[in-house]
Amino acid sequence: MRTRFLAPLILLALGSTLTVTLSGCGVLNTIGGSNTNYLPPDMARATPIAQAFQNCPPQGQGGDPAMNTLLNRTDDAPPGGYRQTDIATVMATPTTPQAENKPRSAWTADEAKRIGLYEGAAIRTTGWIVASRRLGPDPANCDSATNRDWALWVGTSAGDAINTTLVVLITPQMIAQRPGWTDYTMRRIVGQIVRVSGYLLYYQEPSPLVGPNRSTTWAIAPVMHLEAYYQNQWINLDLLPFGPRVSGTPQPGTPRIGTPQPGAGS
Repeated sequence: MRTRFLAPLILLALGSTLTVTLSGCGVLNTIGGSNTNYLPPDMARATPIAQAFQNCPPQGQGGDPAMNTLLNRTDDAPPGGYRQTDIATVMATPTTPQAENKPRSAWTADEAKRIGLYEGAAIRTTGWIVASRRLGPDPANCDSATNRDWALWVGTSAGDAINTTLVVLITPQMIAQRPGWTDYTMRRIVGQIVRVSGYLLYYQEPSPLVGPNRSTTWAIAPVMHLEAYYQNQWINLDLLPFGPRVSGTPQPGTPRIGTPQPGAGS
């Protein structure tokens, strides 16, 4: 069984002007573009493409090879592009509890069909980064000590509790292609509004995490594009880090670092 989300989460509460003055779904719907509250089933989608990365095969090593392959995909040309969908709608995508905590090879045909209605859909959504954490070694990355994912917890408001948020995963394969996705960026964007583009993934292991650490078994993984909203414009973080090390990007206040408990937050 995986332990991707089991370690304590690190919550960075940034004292930026943006966080103080803006909050809530209304803001997200205003700045997020043509947000839609409907996610159709059976959207056209691309066949996932995953390749070996630093001597780790696409299926990883251990865990669930089928899920590992989806986590390791790098294709970035979905039919019709990434569908703009508000984050509350993404989190409300129907789940299949009976498929959780089981390898995909053990899913019934009905379970696989229900999940397949939405899995792999290319989504772009807007939300507040509530927390971020660099995760530990994982089977998808052949348990590498250096090639590890970043998890971001994205919510509808700046003060959301982590158990009400959507988890999105930043994978080593994509980090290698996105010069702006540094550890510095991942720590500094907590407390900011972001626009995330990636693929819906049914993260079925382990199911107990749905309650304390996220709102749904669905995740956006891997993330393909990441933008931050600052001074009424979107900054493409694929190309440059977020923070004072790059001219023209925001300079967040000094973060306060803590460990939120499940259910904590306003």
